[in-house]
Amino acid sequence: MVDDERFESHLWAARKRKGISREELARQANVSPESLRRIEKGLSVPNVLLAIVLAGLVGVAVHELFKPKKEGRDEP
Repeated sequence: MVDDERFESHLWAARKRKGISREELARQANVSPESLRRIEKGLSVPNVLLAIVLAGLVGVAVHELFKPKKEGRDEP
């Protein structure tokens, strides 16, 4: 089972590091900004293909988005 809270925090952090707005990432991934907002808020989890696309667009390996948070850290 995927922990969507971890996925969403890793995606949000990677997007911010890359300097891409939610709207721009949504456009590049061919999804609505609302869909991406729901993913980043942990209200939905992307399918595997979308997860791969999002990872590529924010410049990380897809498995990085699914990594558990390290103990003792607040940020991913």
